[in-house]
Amino acid sequence: MPILQSYEKYRINHYLLNNCPPLASCGFYRGFFYLKRNAPKKNGLIPVMCRITVNGKVSQFSSKLDVEESIWNVETGRLSGRSLVAQEGNRRMKEKMLRVPHRHVVMTLPHILLDLVKRNRKEMLNILMRTSAETLKDWMMHKFGLKTGVIAVLHTYGETKQLHVHTHMIMSWGGIDNDGKIVIPEHDYVHIPSICKVFRYKFEHALIELFDAGRLEHDFRDRMEFMGFIKKVANKKDWIVHLEPPIQMPEQVIQYVGRYSKRACLSEYKITAMDGENISFRYRDYKNSPDRRNPVEKELTLHYREFFPRLLQHVPLRYFRIVRYYGFYSNKGILPEEYFGQDESEIEEAELQQAESGYENPYFCERCGRTRVYSHTTVTGGGMTYTVILEHCDIHRKKAA
Repeated sequence: MPILQSYEKYRINHYLLNNCPPLASCGFYRGFFYLKRNAPKKNGLIPVMCRITVNGKVSQFSSKLDVEESIWNVETGRLSGRSLVAQEGNRRMKEKMLRVPHRHVVMTLPHILLDLVKRNRKEMLNILMRTSAETLKDWMMHKFGLKTGVIAVLHTYGETKQLHVHTHMIMSWGGIDNDGKIVIPEHDYVHIPSICKVFRYKFEHALIELFDAGRLEHDFRDRMEFMGFIKKVANKKDWIVHLEPPIQMPEQVIQYVGRYSKRACLSEYKITAMDGENISFRYRDYKNSPDRRNPVEKELTLHYREFFPRLLQHVPLRYFRIVRYYGFYSNKGILPEEYFGQDESEIEEAELQQAESGYENPYFCERCGRTRVYSHTTVTGGGMTYTVILEHCDIHRKKAA
């Protein structure tokens, strides 16, 4: 069954990620997994081997795992496909979305504010996420008289892993009017400078409130000097707002935004070399590329004393929510159930798969034609047994209550 195959992928990738030997304390180290294609098993599966090199000495051993060659990714040394954690998060995000077009929006803070961000991380990031979403909500209400929904994800890094604070948002390009009806704007044009101005005003106002409340850590001598700094910030042109054109169902945007909320800021396969005390990794140079859609890939080498602090500054604060829901997405229960859910084509596809398969699809509810809700996963040690618990769908849970 496809679901069991997905869990097998997750189990094997989990093993590969957590059982590669640790870095040597000194010298040159490299470790990776590969397939032993010249020794296939009778069932057609290929053994997975591990090879490590420390100071020029090579050691090889079996991982005691067998996989299908067709789903092995040679570049990453892992099985192809997304992790179940990311897939489940993306699926639940999509189910929360209104059946209207959506737009991908990015709002970026000027770098002149980064010193305050470092010293007031929680407060400044909270302000950024709140004011970004409020800017879109207020603009949609003022322009079209619609209540909109926003899903915001915080990003704190750029391609070279320097501090680059911005929010990625999925905004419903349409919403609920005063009569409770779903309305989609007739035109797609947006005056970006006006949104930038509102975003800047809201952020500055919240920052001044934080200063007046005595909750901002800073080096300003008095309020007059602080307001002079605010005026300097207001004159900066790098209050950047970027809007993509509307798309009907933003699977690609969900995958792009969602995967950064479930992983570290630098993928392991992008690290190209560890030579002595230096570490090299690949990055995409958008700034100096003639075509930003197809950026040039370059390599950056850093001393480990610069490399690790650069990465660790992007570890989220404890209990800090980097994915947040605003507008009518903040509380799904305030809108009728029929506004949400799967498209008819998705329901028909799920029913067709169920009819063609000899097994019951645990994710599909035949009674209401909807996807069941993921509850939790239990993990047992030793044999690495994964058990997924699925609750009934939202409709039946509400009826039962």
